[in-house]
Amino acid sequence: MSESRLRQEIRKLVTEQRQLNRRLQQQRRPPGELFSLDKPEASAPSLPQKRELDASSEPPQLPVQTPLGNSAEVAADRVTYSFEGEEFQVEKRPKLEAPDEKTATRNRRMFGALAGHLQRAKRQLLMEQSTDLAHKQKQQEERVAQKLAMSQKNIAKIARLEWEERRQQEQLRLEEVSTELSNKENELMRLHLAKHYKNMEVFIGTEAQPTLFWAPAKWDDATRRLQEQTKLWIRTKIEHIEETDYTYRPQGSAAGREDRESSEVKAEGETMAAGEDERAMCTELDTSEPRATKKGLSADSDDASDKVSETKS
Repeated sequence: MSESRLRQEIRKLVTEQRQLNRRLQQQRRPPGELFSLDKPEASAPSLPQKRELDASSEPPQLPVQTPLGNSAEVAADRVTYSFEGEEFQVEKRPKLEAPDEKTATRNRRMFGALAGHLQRAKRQLLMEQSTDLAHKQKQQEERVAQKLAMSQKNIAKIARLEWEERRQQEQLRLEEVSTELSNKENELMRLHLAKHYKNMEVFIGTEAQPTLFWAPAKWDDATRRLQEQTKLWIRTKIEHIEETDYTYRPQGSAAGREDRESSEVKAEGETMAAGEDERAMCTELDTSEPRATKKGLSADSDDASDKVSETKS
């Protein structure tokens, strides 16, 4: 897979991971409206308490602003009223005359009829309540009320279970996304390092650490041999890169950091050992040629000068 495709997939996974983290952060607690059925409702304040609350909640009275100017002139212009005059006296209610015998009899008859009607209605209501039909109807109403209460509790429990299941699924999805993201980043790191070392095959690497890559101004047999040794070392390095785990671990996890450091040290040691073995094999195959070092380069120059002097003589 190419690096551009990997980077696109990593960006998508990072976006999905952020969305899942945001949803889990918002769903830390279940909705309060669905799960407050068992809580006792707050009792309404009594009448004295309500009056006290109303009295305490009255707005503060603002001070009265007096008009500007002379106070005597203002008092003279103000109109005063006296409620002791005749025009302000309330007319007294006239006394009712005693009803005659006919009106009194009519009133007594109407009151008796009304009282009798109320007594009959009361007796009929008691009879209806004492019958089996009324008793069954009352039992049915009680059963309906119990079913309503149970259904409300069941709705709350179902909503709670759905919330927990949805949260668990999102957590599992977050773990899957995090694992896939780590694998993609690990693969991207391997591709990047392999590409980097692949580009270094045209150079010569130093034996000292950290490895420095250089190229001579003019190539000869010795430098070409050093380049071939560098190619062999780079191939071994790429093989170890493909086996190394570059998964990111938080800074707080000391165990993960130690495992990564030990794996890197082990891979580096194996790479160096493989490079030394390959260099030794190359030198054994061509023992007549000088060693591919700075000392070997000086020996090659000395041999060349001796050959030139012999030909001249």
